[in-house]
Amino acid sequence: MFTHAIITRQHEIGLLPQLGTVEQVAHRGYVIISHFDKCLIRPGDKLALSHQNTVILATALELHIDGTTKQELLLTARTEVGIRFDRKIRKGASVHALREQQTAPYQILRTIEQRRDDLIASIADRFRTLTLVTTDGRQATLDGIDGVDFDSPHIPAIADHHADFQLATRITFTANVPQQGNAVNEDGKAGVEVIQGTVGIRVTGRLGFASINGARRPATIRNHREPAERGRNRDFRS
Repeated sequence: MFTHAIITRQHEIGLLPQLGTVEQVAHRGYVIISHFDKCLIRPGDKLALSHQNTVILATALELHIDGTTKQELLLTARTEVGIRFDRKIRKGASVHALREQQTAPYQILRTIEQRRDDLIASIADRFRTLTLVTTDGRQATLDGIDGVDFDSPHIPAIADHHADFQLATRITFTANVPQQGNAVNEDGKAGVEVIQGTVGIRVTGRLGFASINGARRPATIRNHREPAERGRNRDFRS
């Protein structure tokens, strides 16, 4: 009763992050269908559900996405989920997280966004160490990096003290390459052609923290380069 009173009070003052709303129920109310976003839920986790000014606690027993049973729900985007609970749930109830671990993906994505400039600088430094070769075999000399950007990160795994993430990165750069046919200019020096290119590189990294509840203040960020995706390459292969 004491725990329930605390949870009810936390809900009343807005301390329990909402994960979603029960859109449908099945199996006499023990299974719900909802859309969750940026959360980490595992079987055995307790969640708070609020309906008509009443808050109850329920334990998630099974997790489903697209009809497939999952060992955990690790979501970084809005996704339809099915959850079987240990008690009946009413349609229209709001679903709330009870622990920071359950909203860890949100905290991790926010940290990565806060460190976007540091990550871009690190990716650019790694890119400068690569050997660039044109599709016809000419070795290029990097002249400058014009821009680095990446899409919303993907988080494949979260452990007690770290989270792995993946970035689809686009790098636009300028490079100098020898002119075709070993051409020379008026001074008798080898001719140089300036080419601009864009490559797509998949970067993986690890965000470290003292505990999963401290993901807001990570201890370390490490990233490394995987083989370049050729789909975005225009002039070069790496």
